[in-house]
Amino acid sequence: MNRDRDAFLEVDAIDEFPPRFCGSPMNQPQSFEESYKSIFASAGVRLFEEHRSSSAEIDEAEKRLQLIVPQSLRDFYLVAGRETRINQFYNRLIPPDKWTVDAGRLVFLEENRSIVYWGVPVKRSPEVDAPVFQGVNRGPEGIVWHEEHDHCSEFLKVMAVWHATYGGAAPCCAVGYVDENPCRSQLDETCTFVGEVNQLRAYCHPHGVLSFLKWEDRFQQRLKLKPWRVHAAAATVEYLALIKDSINAQWEDWGG
Repeated sequence: MNRDRDAFLEVDAIDEFPPRFCGSPMNQPQSFEESYKSIFASAGVRLFEEHRSSSAEIDEAEKRLQLIVPQSLRDFYLVAGRETRINQFYNRLIPPDKWTVDAGRLVFLEENRSIVYWGVPVKRSPEVDAPVFQGVNRGPEGIVWHEEHDHCSEFLKVMAVWHATYGGAAPCCAVGYVDENPCRSQLDETCTFVGEVNQLRAYCHPHGVLSFLKWEDRFQQRLKLKPWRVHAAAATVEYLALIKDSINAQWEDWGG
């Protein structure tokens, strides 16, 4: 049975919500798998057995490509490799049988327009939490790669939060226009910092997840909106309302 359409957390079905990740300092040890599960749960997306890639799938891909996948990336697939609500809503997680290698990088994620890709270095003995490289398809030049983040696990968690909040993959979403410094201070004081990728900061709130970044475009300029935004995602309308009440912003609901 495909439960993707029903993979939202119902309030009366939650064993423990918010997850421990949101209520605990980042210096408390968690396995990669535990931290990934908590991010999805915080975003309001419940994972089932069918959302996992199997070890056999990953082993077969490693054999085909003659490489070893970094543990942090392997564990993400073992938790949510087949989940589509978060992993296919904006940028697309590539299944193991479709993995390719380009210029010494294992390509595991592609942008929705297939112009930008993300990969990890190919090694027989990879780092446990390898760096992530971004590749841009330059046409005749091929894909041009540069390092984007030091740690694959943090990159994956930030991307999951981004897809939930901006992509609208979570059940309930909102965007708020904010003043940078007061909002940054408020988020740092009241939320758990997940990580940062290219100046996009991701947080776990006690009732959901948030992303925080600067975004300037013609729409924002025409309406004279503040250039800094906070995107919020939650499992329920009630949880989203609690997030909005706790963060000073000019809020608009969207997505979901």
